Amino acid sequence: MASFDRMATTTRQGGWLPVLIVLVLVLAGMTIATRAIDRSRARWAFGIDGRAPLADSWVGRLTTATGKRRAMLLELRLRESTVETGQNVSRQSRHGRIAGTMRACDEGGAVREYVIDGTAEDRDAARFAIHARPVEEIQPDGLTFSWLHGRWDGADRLELATSFFWRQGASAITGFSYPDTETQPTASMTRGGAEAFRALCAAIRGR
Repeated sequence: MASFDRMATTTRQGGWLPVLIVLVLVLAGMTIATRAIDRSRARWAFGIDGRAPLADSWVGRLTTATGKRRAMLLELRLRESTVETGQNVSRQSRHGRIAGTMRACDEGGAVREYVIDGTAEDRDAARFAIHARPVEEIQPDGLTFSWLHGRWDGADRLELATSFFWRQGASAITGFSYPDTETQPTASMTRGGAEAFRALCAAIRGR
């Protein structure tokens, strides 16, 4: 009660400005501390030894067991900590959650979009696993990305072992009757953006 009375007296005498300044400074300090924790626990998101981070745009292509070709644009980021909710890296996962989006095109020119979510095995994300969830409310039938298992060298080399399921109506099917779901083709990814992705899509269409 005494503390409340002192704050009320201070507020009446000096206005709310000093209180607001203190609150802003406290919030800024918490934000800086939270970001420092993120940098320590999730180095992959900020770069290692001055090199570019995993949290970037990557492009690549792959061929499935039956010869289907896919080009990919993967945009990765750290799911940011938030002071307001207290969701720092250690609470989301030990080394931060990998978030982002993916676009993939096929030989016919169709482009599908996915939401990415996953985790790294260590703070340098030498190995990580991310799940690709289609954004469509009603998904088209056909081959659909599922899990992506990555290996990153901490610089500009990224290998993705991809898995698929076959969408048929409301069912997600895997098994020997769908050979593309039985293997994990690897995509060698390089840094690149939308223009590089369009070029890869044109290449797999034979243009």
